[in-house]
Amino acid sequence: MGNGASSAQLFVANDSGGDAWIVLTPSKDFPLVKYFAEDFGLSSLAKADVRGKSVADLFNFWAKGKIRMDRKERVSSVVLDFFKNVGLHLTSGFARDMYDKALCNPLHYLSAYGWGALNNSEELCITILVQASTGELKMSQFKTLSDWSWIVNTKSVTLTKGASLWEKRLPAGYPLMELSIEDK
Repeated sequence: MGNGASSAQLFVANDSGGDAWIVLTPSKDFPLVKYFAEDFGLSSLAKADVRGKSVADLFNFWAKGKIRMDRKERVSSVVLDFFKNVGLHLTSGFARDMYDKALCNPLHYLSAYGWGALNNSEELCITILVQASTGELKMSQFKTLSDWSWIVNTKSVTLTKGASLWEKRLPAGYPLMELSIEDK
């Protein structure tokens, strides 16, 4: 468990107070159309003008694109639906091995979850969407080794200390970003 030399487990603990959905891909640039055997919400994203060919594009749209305030609810809704359809759900107060959870569904063998687990890849991309108890959505994206452990809190995703699932190694980690809104 956690940050060991050959644990072959990728744990994520949710200490955010809200729900989290995690999308695991072999890289940030892995094409979403190859990732999913079915639509799973890609057409809904396109209809809301959330365009992207990869999870990196989706994250950049979320964190760096400028969305008009009148589109915020629509964009937030389709992005949340997308993560609910394709992501691994992690309830607040729980920790899971992403490989173990992903492989509970045999259809995931064809996805990046199965790809990473079956090929024991060294580095993967994690994209996390967190919905706070207030309904506010935040997203983070980062690369990880396949045997590390992470903890999600209200502001960031941080590497855990040693074999602990709940103790952060550093005070801060990869920030959870809000949807980028235009000031107009």
